[in-house]
Formats: sequence, structure tokens, C-alpha cells
Amino acid sequence: MLLRMLSLMLLVQFIGPDAKSEDLSRKAEELFNEGSALIEWNNHDSTDATKSGLERGIELVRRAVELGYPDIRSAYLLLAAANNDLAFSYHGGEGEEFDDIAEHRDDYYRRLLELYPNDAEVLFQNSDLVGGKGFELDLLRRAVEADPNHAESNFYLGIYLMQAGNYEEGIPFARRGIENCGALVFLAHSQRFLDLLRSSGRHKDVQDFEEHYKELEIENLGQP
Repeated sequence: MLLRMLSLMLLVQFIGPDAKSEDLSRKAEELFNEGSALIEWNNHDSTDATKSGLERGIELVRRAVELGYPDIRSAYLLLAAANNDLAFSYHGGEGEEFDDIAEHRDDYYRRLLELYPNDAEVLFQNSDLVGGKGFELDLLRRAVEADPNHAESNFYLGIYLMQAGNYEEGIPFARRGIENCGALVFLAHSQRFLDLLRSSGRHKDVQDFEEHYKELEIENLGQP
């Protein structure tokens, strides 16, 4: 009897840490899923969004990370984007509270860059952390090198090169970004691109771009 009790105690001690670890992993997964859903439901595009709902989502994802949620990249990107939404949607883009939340956002992006220095999305997000003065071209170039088809990195690298007068280098990047971007930003990116071309008198490039996208059946592409 004593031998059986000792054996049982040894068995509990052996499986205990693993069971606890599994419980923590399961809890972290649940918190992340609940938090990410709240963040999605309360983003700036949602008609039923609330500040408290967004803050609750951020807190749940943060707790998931503390409990060891394994996908740190996704969690930090989500937390950074959610803090950005919180800062601009509920704090007007200025003031002490805005600055505090923006610092949380920037901190997540900086941590991501330390962990994933060759990740195109991480490089792109960090390229915008220069005090509202525009994108950091070196980071945009690194992002394009890491992923030649990363839409936003290509587009903004191209746009900023064009604004600096370097159209020959910038146009291919901007066009590649437009070709790879999602439908939600396609027209806005196309409009900005074409405005720059028209303002510089590059009408042949305008014509080439419009003809290339006739197959998409988008009427009056880029017209004012």
C-alpha cells in the first residue's frame, strides 16, 4: 500500500509541470482569441466600436503574451495596430494620453524589429516611426529586399523617391506596390501615384499605367 502511494506521488510530480504548462498554453490561446476578436469588433471601421471594448481587447492580448502565447510576432503586430487605433480614434492624435499610447505602439514595433530584423512587415511598420516626418527610406529598402512583393513597402518607397524627383527609380516600386496591394487601397494608391505623374508632366507614364489596368474594368482610374 505504501509503495503504491509513493508511486502515485512520483507520478503526480512527474506529470504536474507538463499539465500546468498545457493549462497556461490553453489559457493564453483563449485570451488571445478573445482579445483579437474584441480588437477586430472595436476597430475604427466598426459602427459599434467602443473605447472600452478596444482597451479590453488590448489587455487580453497583452495577458496572453505574459502567459507565453507562442506567436509573438502576430501578438505584437496586433497590439501595435490596436494601440495606434486607440490613440487616433479616441485621443484625437494629440495630447498627453495620445503620446503615452503612441509610445506603447512604438515600443511594440521596436521590440518586433529586435526579434525579426529581416521581416518585411516589421521593417515597413518601423519605417514610419520617425516623428511624423515621413518614412525612413533605408528601412523601406530593407523591407523590399526582404520581400520584393511587399505591397506597402514598394508603394511608399516608390512614392517618396518620386517626391524627391527620382522618378526613374521610384515608378517601378510604386507600380509594384499597387499591383500587389489589396482592393481597399488600390484606388487611393493609384490616385496618389497618378497625381504625382500628372503634376510632373509625365503623361506617357500616366497613359501606360491606365492602359495596363483597363483589364480590371475600373473606369476613370485616378481622375479627379
